[in-house]
Amino acid sequence: MIQFSGNGPNPIFDTRASGTQSSFLDNPSFDLGRTAVQASHGLTRAAREGDWSQGEARALARVLPFQNMLPVVMLLNEFVSGMPEHAPKGQ
Repeated sequence: MIQFSGNGPNPIFDTRASGTQSSFLDNPSFDLGRTAVQASHGLTRAAREGDWSQGEARALARVLPFQNMLPVVMLLNEFVSGMPEHAPKGQ
């Protein structure tokens, strides 16, 4: 089923198997840039406040080489399991 919004159709399953969105301009290079910006926001917030969330740590790991290899994924999951799931509200 396709839902329509002011910007055009919004398909229910809006991602590829790689996790990138399926719009015309989204490709792995743009996704890497978007993820790098998210990671830099998480780093600056963590530097100011001293605490990371799981999403920020995963965004930082997404820009690293070999981040999708199974041993690296398992190590990352163990590393972020003790962190809060979300950044504090109001940040």
